[in-house]
Amino acid sequence: MKQGVFTVLLAVYLAMTPAFTSAQDQSALSNSLSYLFDISQIAWVVYDQNRVYLGFATATSGVEQIVRTAASIGSKAYGGEVQVWGVGFQYGGWRPGEGLPYICTTVADRGEVTGSNCPGLQ
Repeated sequence: MKQGVFTVLLAVYLAMTPAFTSAQDQSALSNSLSYLFDISQIAWVVYDQNRVYLGFATATSGVEQIVRTAASIGSKAYGGEVQVWGVGFQYGGWRPGEGLPYICTTVADRGEVTGSNCPGLQ
């Protein structure tokens, strides 16, 4: 009986634990997207495992393409799924689910875009 409870608890713990991200994967992701700091519209960039948050100082028509390209390039370097969010620069520290607005988001896996709500890019 104790072994069955232990197995259930272990399964629950593993299901609730985020996937391990190696420092090498994180480094590859950030290195592949270092060009973002050269884009004048981007005020800040935050990496959180396989998620990237881009703070845009100005909302221009190019924001959607920047988000999409970053997701594609980043996921290829990361070797798996990456999600990039474009948000207004005033929302530094923004995370999904906080009720604050965002511009758009794109998901890519190994260089291929698998989902996006960026206007004109679906």
